[in-house]
Amino acid sequence: MIIVVGSINMDVCLNVDKIPVPGETVMAEKVSKNCGGKGANQAVAAARLGAEVIMLGCVGEDENGDSLLHSLEMSGVKTEYVMKVPVASSSAYICISKKGDNSIVVDSSANRFVTVDYIEKNKFLFADAKYCILQMEIPVETIKCVIKLCRTYNVKIIFNPSPLSEFDVRLIQGVDYLIPNEIELSEIMGKKSDSLCDYDCIKFLKENEIGTLVVTLGSLGCKIFDNVNETVFIKTKEREAIDTTGAGDTFLGAFVTAISERKPIEYAANFANIASGIEVMRPGAQRSMPTREEVEYEYNENFS
Repeated sequence: MIIVVGSINMDVCLNVDKIPVPGETVMAEKVSKNCGGKGANQAVAAARLGAEVIMLGCVGEDENGDSLLHSLEMSGVKTEYVMKVPVASSSAYICISKKGDNSIVVDSSANRFVTVDYIEKNKFLFADAKYCILQMEIPVETIKCVIKLCRTYNVKIIFNPSPLSEFDVRLIQGVDYLIPNEIELSEIMGKKSDSLCDYDCIKFLKENEIGTLVVTLGSLGCKIFDNVNETVFIKTKEREAIDTTGAGDTFLGAFVTAISERKPIEYAANFANIASGIEVMRPGAQRSMPTREEVEYEYNENFS
């Protein structure tokens, strides 16, 4: 079983010609609402691919909260422990350019209620879990509490360090899998992304006692670093991206699904590349995430 502890947001998507720079005003060509949030997205991605997933998070007592819960449930995520709170559901405001790039601002609202007390009330769930997925859209003290519980119950920790606004490198020390994109990793390490080399990544992994570091590289694929094997670059198929919102979350959900099934790590990375590749060719986040059949069909076409 996989526990996802994290954010549940309603995405307000603004389709624009290009992402505005500071001080610039642009006109939206289209506005739409989609269910999202990094935690919820990762939960949906894993559940749609066949994993048993429990979501821990909060939504508001409003129409958006009902829609967010419905989206999770329709994808097969167990939501009985998601708490409704007397505030507005959290929202993310996403500018999406014609190239498929995006820029995101999140209003935390209900996500702030994912507190230590809430986790403590549901800590019994960790006794049966094998993996726990964490991100940075909930309070830092809650993240620390979850990490402690995972170590108590011997649950493997998958950490996605995004967003980085309150990041403390001590959070990731000793995690089993750290899955950042190259920009996030460069910020964590205090280096420019174009100057990062494999030696830097391996040194960082060893210094922080991380089990496996998986760096996502967008349209290029991903790189895998660990303490045993040589660095592996997993190339992905070139795609015609329509909307990259949720691509990283889809990758992570697919990757964890595969490793939870004890698949080899290179299989998991290829499986995740395919899943996120399918997702970017459709608009939205959760509603565009692929099924197990879609991913396996393409995997067999390319690797059988």
